[in-house]
Amino acid sequence: MPKWKWGTGKSRAEIQREYRRRKIQGPSGEEYRENERQRQKQNYVPVEQRTKVEQDYRRNQVLQAVKKYRQKKKPNATKQTNSQSTGYE
Repeated sequence: MPKWKWGTGKSRAEIQREYRRRKIQGPSGEEYRENERQRQKQNYVPVEQRTKVEQDYRRNQVLQAVKKYRQKKKPNATKQTNSQSTGYE
């Protein structure tokens, strides 16, 4: 089966993320990082300048992201439910 360059099954966001990762590791990485910082500063809108609905939505999104991060960061204590199990069964 041939491997198609455009049929990888990745979302546009995943493709863009990989592209940026390659740019950072490339020979002009520092220049790219500076341009990326400027781009992020330019697009940032403080929460106080948003409407109440947008504020609530954004805060909820951040809350979900933090919960997901903390869950990933936790040790694997949630995997072992039976305290009498030795793990060799």
